[in-house]
Amino acid sequence: MMGRLIALIGCVAGFLAACIPVIDRFNPEIQIITPVQTSYAIQDTIKVVLSFGDNDQLDSAIVSIRRVDEASSSGRVWAPTFGRKLRGRRFDDTLRIVIPTDVQLGNYQMTIRLLDLSRNQTVQQIGFNIRGDERPPIIRQLSLIGLPRDAAGNFLVCRQSVLLLTGSASDNILIREVRAELAGIISFTRPVGSQTVQFDNLFGRDLRIPANAADNSRFLLIVTVIDQNNNTARQTFNLLLNCDEEPPQIRIQSTAPQISANREVTLIEGDFFRILSGTITDNRRLGRLAITFNSIATPRDTVFRANLTGTTVQLGTLLANQRFQPPLTATAGSVYELILFASDSAGNRADPFRIVLNIVKDQPPQIVISEARIRGTLVNLSLTQPNPLPIGADLVIFGKVLEDRALEYFQIFWGPAQRPERLVNLTAQDLTPLPFDLSDPRSVNRFVAPMQPGIAPTMLEYVLEFRVKDNRNPEVVVTYRFILQR
Repeated sequence: MMGRLIALIGCVAGFLAACIPVIDRFNPEIQIITPVQTSYAIQDTIKVVLSFGDNDQLDSAIVSIRRVDEASSSGRVWAPTFGRKLRGRRFDDTLRIVIPTDVQLGNYQMTIRLLDLSRNQTVQQIGFNIRGDERPPIIRQLSLIGLPRDAAGNFLVCRQSVLLLTGSASDNILIREVRAELAGIISFTRPVGSQTVQFDNLFGRDLRIPANAADNSRFLLIVTVIDQNNNTARQTFNLLLNCDEEPPQIRIQSTAPQISANREVTLIEGDFFRILSGTITDNRRLGRLAITFNSIATPRDTVFRANLTGTTVQLGTLLANQRFQPPLTATAGSVYELILFASDSAGNRADPFRIVLNIVKDQPPQIVISEARIRGTLVNLSLTQPNPLPIGADLVIFGKVLEDRALEYFQIFWGPAQRPERLVNLTAQDLTPLPFDLSDPRSVNRFVAPMQPGIAPTMLEYVLEFRVKDNRNPEVVVTYRFILQR
């Protein structure tokens, strides 16, 4: 009986010992993956990547920032706090803290406090400095209104020209003032006191080229935007005094047919010439345009006149309905000239733009085989003698169909000489642009000659035939003959 009592007492004691909780005496761990910088400017983002860990169970984390300097007389008190409720034994976190624009400058301290479920805690402190605003204002699309530019990019002005600005500027905090200076001559300042400013009418008509400026004088206009922390943004403009002594400029980019670099063009008998794109420009204002078209060495015949306005005229639009066509009696070898004359409102005349048109016959299209390969080996194909072709071998050709105007159709035939099969049959709408490449997906450039049962391969003749026709000339036929061989 006594033995049983002692055993019972032992069991109860063991049970009670098993119920005593294990005490967690280990502090959680803070790992800073990306270090905090030693110094930040206003509106910078403090990015901190953290990793929290514990041997048992995390509970929470608190990140706070406090200023450690004496109180400042300006700027608001900035003391952000970020709390995280945590679960598990490990937690990764990323903090992005934007420094406000009105924060007090000075030294700050970031405190990271991490607790586990047993209320063990780890505290880590990091110091850093906040300095003043270092971001300059941003100038957007600042330009001068209504002034032409020369090829070097200079704005062309005259005496007493008013310099009108357009565009805007902004700052992350406050723009204090905008200055405009015509270097060495005049300077104007406009107070702003806001985050944005529009340049339109900011200086009214105060910015003006001096009345006594000499011809070809050069000026530098400097526009400076200053924020309340004296950060600046600046843009300059090069000005050139040019009081409309500059003639208009005639430029032609594309024509049909296209002119060459020396302004000559080949025109097929019966065709016409068109100007598709180009410009006439002037530094102030355009005046008139006249175009003459005639056989060379004969009196000039004015075929087009127009009054012009503005500083730029698009020739493709102005001459959209104009077709310059020699008489139908003009034969190959004839030469015509087309000349554009332009003047501005001050009477300055552009250099005449002269185009020479050489009349030629419409040549028939050409089929040019630039390369041929049999089983990958380069071969020279003969048009006069049959070409050997192994049974089952593939013949691959490369080349083009050349035409100086437009094609009506293009066909390819391949097969036994007595009954070749038409493999390609393309019409006009399929044959652009020219020249037409035989490797085009719409065509065929690979041909195979299979063995025909019951016929000796040395007796079997295959043909590869090209047929092409333009709108004026007879059909052109090119035929290659092949003898199949084992």
